[in-house]
Amino acid sequence: MKKTIKPEGFGKRFSRFLNRADTYELLPEGTWFAGGCWIAAEALRRWVGKGARLMAIYSEGDIPQHVVVETPSGWLLDAGGAYDNEAFLLSDYAYREDVGGADLYLDRFTAKDQKRARRREMICPLGAARELERRIEDEFGEPEDWGLL
Repeated sequence: MKKTIKPEGFGKRFSRFLNRADTYELLPEGTWFAGGCWIAAEALRRWVGKGARLMAIYSEGDIPQHVVVETPSGWLLDAGGAYDNEAFLLSDYAYREDVGGADLYLDRFTAKDQKRARRREMICPLGAARELERRIEDEFGEPEDWGLL
């Protein structure tokens, strides 16, 4: 019987994995938090598979600020790690981005929102997301091994 590792362990290892030079080279610009969050979230959504969905942190005016993935078991994943609740994710994001007083909330990142995000020059090159998904699978194996399903 395989031992399942907790999602928090995945989150820590995933964050380190993203910051390795060979993974970082997939970014067309920016960082995994600024410019690459959508790529990371899309790659994770594809890796986790059925039931995973893209979510976004929005600010006033319904403007998407950061893209994450929600797993079927309710974990929220981004370049910072694995979060078991929305409040912790929002708090971590506000601290990291120094937007402590901002009115932030988490919601689905719909096709309409994605179109609006592209107009605001948020990008998600599918080739980069597919390659990152392949590397995630090579590095981490199956998502159920990490308690993400």
